[in-house]
Amino acid sequence: MHELGIADEILSAVEDALAPRPGFRALRVRVRAGRLRGVEAETLRFAFEALRGGRPGLEGATLEVEEEAPRFRCRACGAEAILPDWVALCPSCGSPDGEVSGGNEIVVETIEAEGPEGE
Repeated sequence: MHELGIADEILSAVEDALAPRPGFRALRVRVRAGRLRGVEAETLRFAFEALRGGRPGLEGATLEVEEEAPRFRCRACGAEAILPDWVALCPSCGSPDGEVSGGNEIVVETIEAEGPEGE
């Protein structure tokens, strides 16, 4: 379950972002997870919730996961498309000669936080 390690990295990134703001607590964290990483969103949320306890400022935070599909640019015909599945073939001409981009990263997009006394 690699989601456990990913959740820990996300929580560490949130801790780092909140460190210069004493008393702030995270409410919601939004991440973009590339489909090629093979991350199960529900498993990642479960791991996030399991690991957030005991970490100051993170106890009640929720995790939202947006899946990002990889993009394909065909060298044969020049078409660009979002890949709907794991097959890297051009949806226009069927050529496998292309470049896949995106869909392999995990990015913390936003951290919604609240300061002391609702700041």
